[in-house]
Amino acid sequence: MKTIFKLISAQARLLQGHSLFTEWFANPSISPQGKLSFCPAAIDFVMGFRDLNRYFIRYPEPQSELERALNEHAAEDATHSELFLKDWRLLGVDEALGWAPRDVYWWITSDDTLEARRLDFELASLVHRNRDPRLRFAIIESMEAAGNVFFRQTVPLAAQIESARNIELPYFGQYHLDRETGHLQAGGEKLFFAEPMSDDDRARAAALVLRTFSLFHAHFRGWEAHARRFVAGERPPEVSLAARAAATLRPTPAHDVSAAMSLSHPAHPSGYGEALRDHLQTAFDELWAHPFHAWIRKGPHAGFLPMIRSFFLQWVVDDWTCADWFLLDTTYPDPKTPLERGINRLSALYAAEMNRRYVEWETLGFDELTGWTAADALQHYWLDERVEEHREVFADLRKLTLDHPSPVARYWILKSFVRFGDALMHSIGHAMAHHGVPTEAFLAFAGQPERMHPDLPPDPEADAAVLRLETEPMRQEDAALAHELLRATHAQEARRATITWRVLQERRYAHLGPVNAPETAAMTDFALERTLDAPADAVWEILGDFGAAVRWGAPAMETCVVEGVGVGAVRSLSGQGLTVRERLLAHDPAARRLSYSILEPHPLPFVDYVTTIEVEPQGPGSCRVRWSATYSPKGAPEAASGLLAKVYDANLAGVLRALGLIAA
Repeated sequence: MKTIFKLISAQARLLQGHSLFTEWFANPSISPQGKLSFCPAAIDFVMGFRDLNRYFIRYPEPQSELERALNEHAAEDATHSELFLKDWRLLGVDEALGWAPRDVYWWITSDDTLEARRLDFELASLVHRNRDPRLRFAIIESMEAAGNVFFRQTVPLAAQIESARNIELPYFGQYHLDRETGHLQAGGEKLFFAEPMSDDDRARAAALVLRTFSLFHAHFRGWEAHARRFVAGERPPEVSLAARAAATLRPTPAHDVSAAMSLSHPAHPSGYGEALRDHLQTAFDELWAHPFHAWIRKGPHAGFLPMIRSFFLQWVVDDWTCADWFLLDTTYPDPKTPLERGINRLSALYAAEMNRRYVEWETLGFDELTGWTAADALQHYWLDERVEEHREVFADLRKLTLDHPSPVARYWILKSFVRFGDALMHSIGHAMAHHGVPTEAFLAFAGQPERMHPDLPPDPEADAAVLRLETEPMRQEDAALAHELLRATHAQEARRATITWRVLQERRYAHLGPVNAPETAAMTDFALERTLDAPADAVWEILGDFGAAVRWGAPAMETCVVEGVGVGAVRSLSGQGLTVRERLLAHDPAARRLSYSILEPHPLPFVDYVTTIEVEPQGPGSCRVRWSATYSPKGAPEAASGLLAKVYDANLAGVLRALGLIAA
């Protein structure tokens, strides 16, 4: 590992010679504020740095001191993005740009910033694919060294601005540099010094160091170029012109392979394909029946626009970032086979469906209704606590796609994502028809997204590979993988819907206009807390095992059958002729916390049930268990709460029995 440290130090010295520092920052004719005018070009990296640390660097279930050290570092680094927005406001970037929220959202997802987003996607991919903490450390230590080089150069510039204007710039100034030592936080790198590495591991680590520094060189080139243009009077392109040009509709019907993504394709699946189509249809039907989607279709609503405004800000990440998932995550940079080319073509078509986001946002009037500045819009997008839940789901989708690079897997991820998203899209389409909203106002919702598809260069071999994929004999292992991917993407879409349903109950965006509250029974909260005379780890080992409910469940529980693995898995609990199905929504072993929902239909006296179990140490031999739930009672509220109290107490007694602490 010492060899790797030496390489990192050498690369950091080379980075000090970057023209951003030696030419641009060193130019005495440019003001300090002018030298820092690259902020718009740095948005994706700096604001996305929080997600990189939270969802890619962090180990959800750390297994070693090395992984725990990286987690500790990631937790601190995730706080830095907020500092950037403080500097943005203090430097008057909003005033200099004159952007409305829709302008900044278009900018961060436009072709002007695409190369920067490619670099950030590659960095996240490098981290995710290198799970060995020694290799991940090589990437992180390189990032820290590059950051230290950068902030040592920005601090003198910030100091000049601070002195002249009597302000403090926490991101570009000394405050941040004090936290960018160039090394892992809290001296954690000492752990890695002692780690042995084989020649192969050392070579891999060295390659990661070189690639990480190359990404920073590329970012700095882009930032310098942006700042030079800005100071020379060349402002970013007129956003509204580019956005409206991209929203142009095709004059003739599209003829492409997007039909392969429909629920009805193929008409006659072969072999395992029939079961897959049934699975896809059943999962879609479940989403279609979700209370959120049903509320959109059935109302009543004060009007179509008020209804959309009541939740659509919650979907800001999904709405504006979706195109990047198609462009970056599902696409093959260097396709080797006709099917890989076909996947690329599908991705290009679906990315184009996002091109009307700008004019749709304008139609919804969000700029005027929110009164946000560009900085406020960025804060909502990256730092809002509720939108954060959508960011986590998007990170899960990104990791799922990275984990399955084969074109067959990518096909099924694409198909599942597109079709499950239709539960929302088509529900809104129903509401549009009911309220007489013109089709052109929201084409994707109205079921005509193909009017935004571009004419791709002909490639009949690639199109044929996509169209025949589900008609050819399928290997059993490919079918099993497709079922797994269907479950995972279905769980993600269900989680988005459930989050939004909760936001509607909170009336979080009611200030944007008249909204009729969803017609449903009032949501009820219930919680039971008990102290158990058992170690927290022992209790969590039982409660945290989603597939082992029969170990602690009521005596009437006879079987527990689990479909799928991890978040999205469904367990069927059966006994005395009854079956209840539950879906795992979240599982965090580090925090000893899991959440699951009960799927409809079921015979219990409530609906929309979501429960969370948390185990907290109270000392070496005891712990506190909190079992909480939200739900809508079907009848008298006390009937549901009374049942839950009995069930939770019985389950905790079952845990103690399983541990041998009370008699069976």
